[in-house]
Amino acid sequence: MQRRSRIGAEDITRIAWVLIDRHGSGAPAVADRIIGELDDEGEAFSASCWRILRTLIDDALAGRLDRRTITLH
Repeated sequence: MQRRSRIGAEDITRIAWVLIDRHGSGAPAVADRIIGELDDEGEAFSASCWRILRTLIDDALAGRLDRRTITLH
């Protein structure tokens, strides 16, 4: 059975910015560590969600996503 997330685009964008605010340029490494841990635990769905978050972190750090942007593509 496939799990569905109840977290929306606005929520995940906010989470990305919280991680950046707390970890700065180290935020991608934090996400990578969590992705690895989830993969090791067999949590494929959660790891996939964190990969999406990792992409948003990269976009924000590169200046392609500002705090008001809530659209995922």
